[in-house]
Amino acid sequence: MNQETPAIIFSGHKTAVTALSFDNDGLKLASGSKDTDILIWDILSERGLYRLRGHKDMITGLKFLTLHGMNHIISISKDTLMKVWDLSTQHCVETIIAHRTELCALEVTNDHRMIIIGGVDQEIRVWKIEPELLCSLLEPVKMNESTSEMMDVDNEESAGKRAIVHYGSLERNGRERVLTILMHSSGRYLGIQGADKLVELYMLRTAEEVKKKKARQRKRREEKLKNKSAADADKKKDEEDAVDDSVITVNDEISKLHTIRCMGKIRSFDFSPAELGKDNSFDVICGLSSNQLELHRVVPSAKEEATKLVNTVDQHGHRSDIRTVSLSSDDKLLVSASNDAVKIWDVDSRQCIKTMESDYALCSVFVPGNNHVIIGTKTGLLELYDLASSSLLESYEAHTGPVWSLHLRPDNTGFVTGSADKDVKFWDFSISESNGMKRLTIVHVRTLRMTDDILCVRFSPDSRLLAVSLLDSTVKLFFVDTLKFYLSLYGHKLP
Repeated sequence: MNQETPAIIFSGHKTAVTALSFDNDGLKLASGSKDTDILIWDILSERGLYRLRGHKDMITGLKFLTLHGMNHIISISKDTLMKVWDLSTQHCVETIIAHRTELCALEVTNDHRMIIIGGVDQEIRVWKIEPELLCSLLEPVKMNESTSEMMDVDNEESAGKRAIVHYGSLERNGRERVLTILMHSSGRYLGIQGADKLVELYMLRTAEEVKKKKARQRKRREEKLKNKSAADADKKKDEEDAVDDSVITVNDEISKLHTIRCMGKIRSFDFSPAELGKDNSFDVICGLSSNQLELHRVVPSAKEEATKLVNTVDQHGHRSDIRTVSLSSDDKLLVSASNDAVKIWDVDSRQCIKTMESDYALCSVFVPGNNHVIIGTKTGLLELYDLASSSLLESYEAHTGPVWSLHLRPDNTGFVTGSADKDVKFWDFSISESNGMKRLTIVHVRTLRMTDDILCVRFSPDSRLLAVSLLDSTVKLFFVDTLKFYLSLYGHKLP
């Protein structure tokens, strides 16, 4: 995938695509959209094959079923429905109300015999697939030669049975909505991620392991009976006789393993593609909302420290949207600011060299000399930072609204600010002395009142004119020396 341009572009949905899934061979692609349609694409011929319609809301998950003779696809939607589609006939063969709330995440076990679904609530529902019964649905009806009557291919016992049966629910610690459900490539482990800091891991037992677990449970019950009195033992025995050891529940097959707790809210996670270690260990990588990556090592057999943070990828970048950037006069430094931090970058090495806490920044500029930075904030403050000490020198209550723009005067003796409070303010640089120490300060000189919110201010190169753009989509020009109105420019339809 080294190409800069897409190899294939499929166009068929009317709105945003919300779900994608390849089949096991990678020859077919299914896509679901907000338009409630499902499209099946042929990768080799680079064309759409057909469209499946039936859902009433956005598609949130798709999975192919191709083992055990099946040629189906499962879809879930925000309409709370799970649908099973026969790709041979291009029809829905089964529709199930899979949850009480919107469906958000879908996964199928590697053997294509169980479906795991998560919704807006904390419940995880597991459904059992009957491949033979699913393949028999929508089969053609044949003629009974002796009676000349129509006869179903299925026997009478299978009539009325569902191919997808509710198997049970899994317990979760998290209370937030489910975002992602993933199976490990080995088919032994299952991961569930919600809208919080947790990734909950489950282990899928083999048939032999389930049998051993049932045997241990039976042995424990027998030991308890031995320790009871005769009367209690008879009563307990009657209760135990009612328990059928041959019945296997979802908790017998899928058991809670461990929980990974990250340092921040998780955006996504995935299992390492590497094979299981000697102790069945595996790695889980989590992407956080703070733009960090955490790599966790999971050792299922360990009783203590079963999950361990192995590595963290944490570049010195912002953790939220960058609202402003500005270059120094010598182009060697760059300042960037977000809603909580100001960062100074070395342009040549592309490394962050300083980080300072700030208010919600909207605009920025280097002070002549490149030793100080001024930040305009959403709360109307002007913050003056000293780069040598990486500290905030002073904070000025400059405006009563957000400071959207500031610009240095061409003679480098001051600057101008524009705000949503409809004021344009002029500032001069000054040197103050305190306790024998000299430091830079700013002094408010003049104010120009406008009729609408100010979005941007700029000096002309000769410092003769000041351009002010307003929320009313106009640009007004003023003489800098007298602040007299000079010209109003029209033409924009939007601010």
